[in-house]
Amino acid sequence: MSTAIVWFRNDLRVEDNAALYHASQKHSVIGIFIEATEQRKVHSDAPSKIGFIYDSVLVLRQQLNKLNIPLHIITVQNFSDVPQQVIDITKNNQAESIWFNNEYLFNEMKRDNAVIELAQKNDLETRQFDCDMILHPSSVRKPDREPYKVFTPFKKAWIKIHKERKTLSFPAPKRQLKQAMTNEQLTEDFSRDYRKDLWPAGSHEAINKLENFITKVEDYKKHRDFPSRSGTSLLSPYLTVGAITAKQCAERLYDHYHADEEKFYSDTWLSELIWREFYRQIIIDQPNLVKHKPFKPDIKEPWKNDHQLFQAWCKGQTGFPIIDAAMRELNQTGWMHNRLRMNAAMFLCKLCLIDWRWGEQYFMSKLIDGDFSSNNGGWQWCSSTGADGAPYFRIMNPFAQSQRFDPEGVFIRKFVPELSELNSKDIHNPSNEQREKLQYPKTIIDYKESRKTTIQLMS
Repeated sequence: MSTAIVWFRNDLRVEDNAALYHASQKHSVIGIFIEATEQRKVHSDAPSKIGFIYDSVLVLRQQLNKLNIPLHIITVQNFSDVPQQVIDITKNNQAESIWFNNEYLFNEMKRDNAVIELAQKNDLETRQFDCDMILHPSSVRKPDREPYKVFTPFKKAWIKIHKERKTLSFPAPKRQLKQAMTNEQLTEDFSRDYRKDLWPAGSHEAINKLENFITKVEDYKKHRDFPSRSGTSLLSPYLTVGAITAKQCAERLYDHYHADEEKFYSDTWLSELIWREFYRQIIIDQPNLVKHKPFKPDIKEPWKNDHQLFQAWCKGQTGFPIIDAAMRELNQTGWMHNRLRMNAAMFLCKLCLIDWRWGEQYFMSKLIDGDFSSNNGGWQWCSSTGADGAPYFRIMNPFAQSQRFDPEGVFIRKFVPELSELNSKDIHNPSNEQREKLQYPKTIIDYKESRKTTIQLMS
């Protein structure tokens, strides 16, 4: 049997992996994972994310080895080093083809095209698959084939297509003969520290989280906005590295509702999965977004970029307890609740008048689930520069958000412990006397005045 190289990237799983499945049907498979260490810095990827990826690769290796598939872990400096490395590995293992699942960001596609071009020069076959989205990329279009720019019509079209074209996830490949396991597996360490207690690596952990969440998915709409409750799936890091797919999540949700399409398609969590598809499609259609461009080219961007305000925000020292709790959660755990991501982002952009790109990069540098499409989409939504963005005059009141979504101050007490002795009313906006006594900073901006200024500048 001939040998094929399966090149793993953001698809660190054996199930629902199109490239792995199809390659294993015809060939003896050898897996490779190539980490471009300097490229991570260019992309501002968080150390926690890099560490989570490394451990996820190690778990993937264990799963592949049980199938007699080796996995070589290799490091290079940049994406430009990847093509020759892939070709060398392919030739050294007497393989004839290279199989991989597509990625859709500009630099990644440029890298992949360079691999394909070099493979052709060396008479090697390349096979590509789409396995990151539930529906095939660019399949959701307007009747005139133009891309959607607003989420609600995109979602309606998505549901219509999904009803007609449900596709099942791919099973794990069958166990192959041991011949590919005869050589030692390369292991080049790129591990980093992260909160392994919160985010144990591997697809089996992702499945466990999915199963736990599905038991309470019908309460998701009611509980998802309260950061002190375990109301969300906590699957975002696993989706980011591809330890689980959105398709697997949707299939499990469909099974939960026993194929009741009315319940399935009206489910709030499914809507969040479709938002993920929407932001990915936006990036595919607008590749310039990776170059820090706003989706709306003519939008007003009246940023003042006060460095002191930005540093206070980064450190969780703004004097707004819910914002500080959110930022400290991010800094301490590598993750932030989605409601708080909106609060923190809108506070930075629309109340401090800091360029959304500063916040976008800072989030990426800290988030274990840092995903360019979702992160960029979220920041552009909050700053009113993006596709289907919030209107410029929508500015979340951090005090009101705190009182509504953390009414007893449970979340604030956890991450802003200096305020823990305050009652459930005062904790949302301590008095100047309380702030001085507890050594908690005064507010860095005046909410009402800042809101008024921003609306004037953006209108």
